[in-house]
Amino acid sequence: MNSTMVSYMLFVFGIIGVLASWTAGKMLNKNITYTAAFFLSGTIIVPILLHFSGGNTIATIIVIALWGFLYSPSFLNASTYMISSAPEAMEFANSLATSFGNLGVTVGRPWAVG
Repeated sequence: MNSTMVSYMLFVFGIIGVLASWTAGKMLNKNITYTAAFFLSGTIIVPILLHFSGGNTIATIIVIALWGFLYSPSFLNASTYMISSAPEAMEFANSLATSFGNLGVTVGRPWAVG
């Protein structure tokens, strides 16, 4: 993909992500555990689909849209799951979710740059 196509893919990822966050919010009201598991399934599904999409542009666009759908609400899902685990200490649970999310980004970053 050229740089213009990458820009379009980021746009698709973002638009789908907004819709996914709205959908995840609705799903979280019904079942937090199922919603978290559903959206985390993207960590298995998306890399496999990207491998098989190969050089097919249309297939890659569809996979990137699915990626945006499954990955965008991840922080929302994790925070909600953590808070629901400790309803009597919601502020503490929320701070743990945020801290460990930031720790994961920080620890994972040095290997991503290389």
